[in-house]
Amino acid sequence: MSAAAVGISRVRLAPLRVRRCSVTLHYPESWAARPNPMAVELGKLVEARMGGRCARELEVGLGANWAFPFADGERAVVITQRFAEWACGVRGGDLAGVPIGEYLRRRRAEMRVEALVALLEYELGWALPAEVDVRELMEAAADCVAIGRELIGHGALVDCVMREFGDDAGEAFKWVANMHTRQVRRVRELEGALLLRHAEHPMLMAWVDALHCMIYGLAQWHSRARWFQASREMAGWKIAVSISPACPDPFELP
Repeated sequence: MSAAAVGISRVRLAPLRVRRCSVTLHYPESWAARPNPMAVELGKLVEARMGGRCARELEVGLGANWAFPFADGERAVVITQRFAEWACGVRGGDLAGVPIGEYLRRRRAEMRVEALVALLEYELGWALPAEVDVRELMEAAADCVAIGRELIGHGALVDCVMREFGDDAGEAFKWVANMHTRQVRRVRELEGALLLRHAEHPMLMAWVDALHCMIYGLAQWHSRARWFQASREMAGWKIAVSISPACPDPFELP
């Protein structure tokens, strides 16, 4: 074999270099909460009632009781059951080739955030009065959850960014992470205006705090459930997604 042929052979045999990219989903410290300590037990109870693989693979006990950590007794059981039905219904369709804005709009609609708000209000035992309009806030909250889910689960939103802007996977993940940061900021702006506009409702602050816990808890659930992946190789990149504030052991006592 000639020297040139040997050189070509070595190039072909050389492993492809895997580049690394780490992105973080940032939330305010005050949004962080630990899950209900009964999360695992409640999850097993609901999985037994529902049967099938969906509830088990999605670890609905962790999701329900991290997004809505302050319910107890039968109320926690009901929330876990209803959350399981919601989670198993949010799978997402094939949106290949859809522009970024339209992709996110459809994903937001698939989240059915109104179902989550119903669980939030059941947890609190207080529903929003009719005159309190939270539609914009709910859209921003749904975007926070949907974008975080796309990043952690390596969803097609990243592919949309790569296609539209010509970015590689690493740059696309960073772009989507910045989009998530902007939506968290928008949630804070909208809720601040809402609280000023409806100061006559003292329970509204508790409702907003519960919304924070829901957004943060869903992100932590997405990062831990077997159905999703927080670290994976994609198009020559090894992508790692983390959450701040972190919660290394959610069931360890503070």
